[in-house]
Amino acid sequence: MTAARLPMGVVLLVSAAVLHSRLPPSWHLPWVLVIAIVAPLSVWGGIRHNDPPRSAGWHHVAAGFSVYCVGEVIVALDLLLVGPGHWGKPVGTAVGMIGWPFVVSGARRMVASGQAHLDREALLDAAIITVGVAYVGWYTVILPQVERNGFLEFSALASTAFWTLSVLVFGLLVAKAMSPGAWSPSLGLFAIAAITGGSSAAIYRGLEFDHAWQSAPITRITMAVAFAAIAAATRHPSMLASAPRDRDPRIWPPIVVVGVGVSVLCVGLFLAALGVLPAPEVDIPGMSASGVVVVLLVARIGLTLRAREDAKSEITRKEARYRSLVEHAFDGTLLADRDGIVRWGSGNTGSVTGRGIDQMRDRSLFEEVDPRDLERFVDEFQQCVAVPDARMRGTTRLAPTGGAARWIEYSLVNQLDNEAVASVVVNYRDVTDQQQAREALVHQATHDQLTGLPNRQQLIDRLEVVTTQRAPGRAAVLFLDLDHFKVINDSLGHQAGDKLLVAVAERLRRVVADRGTVARLGGDEFVILCEDVGGSVEAVAIAGDICDALDATVPLGAHEVSAHASIGVALHTTAEDTPVSLLREADTAMYRAKEQGRNGFVVYDGSWAASTATRLSLEGALRRALEQDRLELHYQPIVDLVSGRTLGFEALLRWTGDTLGGSTHPTLVRRPTPLEVITVAEESGLIYPLGEWVVQRACTDLAHLLHRTDGNDDLFVSVNVSGLQLRRHGFGHVVHEALVASDIPADRLMIELTESVLVEQSSAAQETMGELRRQGVRLAMDDFGTGYSALTNLKRFPFTTVKIDRGFVEDLDGHDADSGVVRAVLGMAAALDLQVVAEGVSTDAQRRALEQLGCTRAQGYLFGRAVPLDDVIASLEAAAARTA
Repeated sequence: MTAARLPMGVVLLVSAAVLHSRLPPSWHLPWVLVIAIVAPLSVWGGIRHNDPPRSAGWHHVAAGFSVYCVGEVIVALDLLLVGPGHWGKPVGTAVGMIGWPFVVSGARRMVASGQAHLDREALLDAAIITVGVAYVGWYTVILPQVERNGFLEFSALASTAFWTLSVLVFGLLVAKAMSPGAWSPSLGLFAIAAITGGSSAAIYRGLEFDHAWQSAPITRITMAVAFAAIAAATRHPSMLASAPRDRDPRIWPPIVVVGVGVSVLCVGLFLAALGVLPAPEVDIPGMSASGVVVVLLVARIGLTLRAREDAKSEITRKEARYRSLVEHAFDGTLLADRDGIVRWGSGNTGSVTGRGIDQMRDRSLFEEVDPRDLERFVDEFQQCVAVPDARMRGTTRLAPTGGAARWIEYSLVNQLDNEAVASVVVNYRDVTDQQQAREALVHQATHDQLTGLPNRQQLIDRLEVVTTQRAPGRAAVLFLDLDHFKVINDSLGHQAGDKLLVAVAERLRRVVADRGTVARLGGDEFVILCEDVGGSVEAVAIAGDICDALDATVPLGAHEVSAHASIGVALHTTAEDTPVSLLREADTAMYRAKEQGRNGFVVYDGSWAASTATRLSLEGALRRALEQDRLELHYQPIVDLVSGRTLGFEALLRWTGDTLGGSTHPTLVRRPTPLEVITVAEESGLIYPLGEWVVQRACTDLAHLLHRTDGNDDLFVSVNVSGLQLRRHGFGHVVHEALVASDIPADRLMIELTESVLVEQSSAAQETMGELRRQGVRLAMDDFGTGYSALTNLKRFPFTTVKIDRGFVEDLDGHDADSGVVRAVLGMAAALDLQVVAEGVSTDAQRRALEQLGCTRAQGYLFGRAVPLDDVIASLEAAAARTA
């Protein structure tokens, strides 16, 4: 709001001054008294309102202006009360002059604000302008007064002094405007006040008071403008931008020189006019002003020359600083011509390259590059030379100079067209440590941490090259899986297992040598990629060598084991082969080797593709069947041979709905057998969710069955469980949750296991079996007698039941050998307090033979096929009705 009122205040004051000339003379002096009192108050009020930081300059200006106004008040009061011709005018004039040094001091402080220093060139330029203005002012203001009143008048001397000081203040502000720094509207208003105030004082003091106000109204206008401008300067918010900052001592001496020069000029003029000095017939003021201008111009030229020398010194200092930085920098710098000849180099060249610049100068830069990277580096250098201002970056090895290889990171900048350089600038630094760390990270990312062999990713990358860039018929992939490694790992510990893997990796390296690449996929799986073999014969020979090398025992602490392996061989025979297809074929062949007895190798046969597709289709179908609840359990009864009563049921997995296949899975146009389902589930990992579903559904169905058939509370359900499930931690919790959810006693659930549990001797499986028995769940050994474990091992596991394999029951009525086996199993079970269930009973003769041998429990088609739960409930209800 204050800034917005300033223009209006200026207009009002100027208008009042103009109108004042039309008023009666009696109004003149009161008007002077009013503005001489109001203006200082307005100035101090503006400074206090804006409160600029470090406001000494403004305070000096306000103080000088206030003293000047006091002089004006003294003159006005004397004329108003006493009349002209008395002491008031000289005293007031003297008092007013005392205020001008304060104004000059304030101007000097404000000139120094907003910048570190005011350069001398700007001061000289301002002085030249000031002298010119003073010269014009002399002839337009001062000289007419001299001609009219003469120099003997005190008012003429005061007029000259006032004009000189106002021009000095104006010159300082002009210097401020011409120099880099903060310039503001406030300082502009101050400059207007200075020049108009000085003019008004000079004119006014050189005339008689009464005559001045009657014949020179310009004095009142200039006074009004001056007072309004200085009041506006202190009221304007921009005065904050011109607050003085750091004081620079270099500003004051040039100002003194300019002020003294102008004052000397004025004094000389006074003395010449008084006759003290001879008055030449020439134009003394003009000559003097011209002389001052010449002196100033000479000084200006001198400063320009000195600035040039300073610039040269600064360039020399910068060059020395740059050279010091280059010489002591970690990075090296070379200058080479367009042919790569070194012309200059920094002093630290030897610390990076191993050769000092004296050894490298006038030699080819290419001699420093390792031959393995030379072709690439030369090509980049030539590309850089071909394009002005081109920039190239890269990394290369240096030519060996003894010791380990060294790496540098370099940049090439084409400055051949730059006359100051005329070279290719080569900046480089040693990155050996970083390169080694990078190589270590790459090795870690592409190699197995345990064995140091390439990992799956590196193998896939190499297979990609082989299948896309090599002609078919020369490459082979050998997929190797250790036999019974999990048994060794679980029984002897992971440390022993890791030691065995390291030993196998070392043997594979020795056998394969330069005939191929050995990689470890994970676990106990290894792959050998042979990129140049003469067909299947040579690939099979390599597989045979591997089997022979692995036959030798490996010491693992107190034990010695043989690391037998099953190997699948796949050949790169067509351009359509991919890394994934080759690995899949080799993996399939490896599983065939395991099926054929392990510790051998099998070459992939293309005719297996259909069966492989069937397996993949079955896996997908099984996954969807689980998600869509398209499976169900059927139940086959287990009966008491003596009473004929049903004791329990074995839960068997079955598909439901239509046959799988059709357009979605054309290889499955039938229902898969339970054996196919279990095999695919174990190979794909679906056995875990499938097994959980079977246990939960069997317990739920038994609870429903017990609820529907009162009087049969002793019925139980038997569930087949894979050894994989048993070895997985958490299976005991799955069983417990199923029992709690169905609210059936734990002894009503029996878990059936195969003899593979005995062979593998998994500690995890034994722990799970113990947990199940502690819950009260019964355990049965299924298909007993078909494996290759000793019967005595049975007592090492917490089984409650043994199920005799159907192979010993089928011809029980005509083969004494089978009778002997059954009799032996029954005897052993009695000794171990185990129950016995005979499987596959389909004839009355088999039933009678089992009864004669003392077997009391059996299941088979003779007693019933596996049927859905509703049919089981119906048959039990029918049997209950007959007995009733």
